[in-house]
Amino acid sequence: MVLTISRRLGYLILAPLLILVGGLAVPSEAVPSQDKKPAGKEAAPAVLKAEPLKIEPGDDELAKLLRQRYNAAVAELQARNKALESGNGTVEDSFGVARKVLRSELALSDKPADRIAVREKHLELEQAAEKIATIRFHAGKITDADLAAARYLRLDAEVQLLKAKRKAK
Repeated sequence: MVLTISRRLGYLILAPLLILVGGLAVPSEAVPSQDKKPAGKEAAPAVLKAEPLKIEPGDDELAKLLRQRYNAAVAELQARNKALESGNGTVEDSFGVARKVLRSELALSDKPADRIAVREKHLELEQAAEKIATIRFHAGKITDADLAAARYLRLDAEVQLLKAKRKAK
């Protein structure tokens, strides 16, 4: 019973935070388009809107497996986001699965431009995660270690993006 009450209170605190970083906790119809977003609101990270890929008839076995793995990660992400919207999931779960989607997407191409685009989406995700962690830290909901972990993941994403850009030159 205490866990249920504490969990519900956590959702009451988390819901406004999710709305702050792009409306993750509201139905998509209620989220304004990026063209007309209100001042002070940020769009949700692009990876949270990932869609499955088609398996092409000419794909070799590795390409098929890589696409299937990506699609499995996307399916999990969509399910986690639905759970989050209904109050049964956590933003950490959704962001953790989003990282799987990005790792799977990164494996789909060796082209530098594609890899840089994925790294940019990864950085966008980690910046949003760090912002949520900072808000939750100041609200006393997470520890300084949790905040440091979020900062590490954002910095790591920046490092990986810079390396990818340097390698592309």
